[in-house]
Amino acid sequence: MKNLYAITAIAGILTIASLAAMASGSNHAPPQDNLNAISRLHHWSGIWQGSGWAMSGPGQRQTFEITEQVTKRLGGTILLVEGRGTSTGPNGREIVTHEALGVVYYDSATQRYNFQTHDMRGGAHEVELEIDDQDLMRWSFRDEGSGSLLRFEIEISGDTWHETGQISPDGGQTWYPMLEMTLDRQQAGVRTE
Repeated sequence: MKNLYAITAIAGILTIASLAAMASGSNHAPPQDNLNAISRLHHWSGIWQGSGWAMSGPGQRQTFEITEQVTKRLGGTILLVEGRGTSTGPNGREIVTHEALGVVYYDSATQRYNFQTHDMRGGAHEVELEIDDQDLMRWSFRDEGSGSLLRFEIEISGDTWHETGQISPDGGQTWYPMLEMTLDRQQAGVRTE
């Protein structure tokens, strides 16, 4: 019986300590280095719309309309990137050609930005997002299906997002354009939930 009282007393003390920490907010403050790192990308937040083209095969260029929404989440420690592209099919109906979800976060242990992406075809990648002194964003990865290398670059200039993509079927020796799009900011993003 003494052990039961001791366990109950310890559980009560731990519960009170946890509630006190939660009330003071000490467990819920986002890490400052993560906030500082993600704030470097504040110019990317917003709702963007535009158009572009992508290669769907050798000599097969497909045009599309696209909307991207970039929002701060988890207290401003990550960016959620949601994209949806559409084209007009042969029958005149709208076809979804691109739907993807990405999360950008800063890893303070490695001091690098990571970009985790998922698309409607089941593709998923986690890559390093490189950001240069002019805030140009770049990332790359190997396509598992073809073995080709893919690389992308985003430049934000004022309220214009310009993105290009290239493909290399020979391990990075030769690069070919495979995607280009230009979007205009429709609304600034301020959500930080």
